[in-house]
Amino acid sequence: MTETTFKKVQDGNLPQLFNSIIEKVKPLAEPLVEFGVVAEDFTGAETKIQVYTDLVNDPRQLITERSTKIESVAFYIDELHQIFYRLDKMMLLFVGTEFYSQYRNARKIVDRGIRKKQEKENKKAE
Repeated sequence: MTETTFKKVQDGNLPQLFNSIIEKVKPLAEPLVEFGVVAEDFTGAETKIQVYTDLVNDPRQLITERSTKIESVAFYIDELHQIFYRLDKMMLLFVGTEFYSQYRNARKIVDRGIRKKQEKENKKAE
């Protein structure tokens, strides 16, 4: 393998490449001793490959976890909407009472997110 070929390998494929090289070189461990290569070198290389694999895969794992959590939040928001929809139907029994008026007032959305209108008014004032 040349240095140019090595540099063209994608980051995600490097661990497989390194592991295959180690597996091919391990049977030659005994003759390599005279060149200063010992069994601990193979173990150290395998450990470093594992650390590298963990570092490369960590962002992917975080993205997957975040995606799963976002899906969970969406699910619970939908479930909450269904609960409020059923509660609104049940509250119709109390129409015309103080209890119902307080419930409706509590259900009103306070911050409707009308920021664009406010920004336009601020720009006009300037």
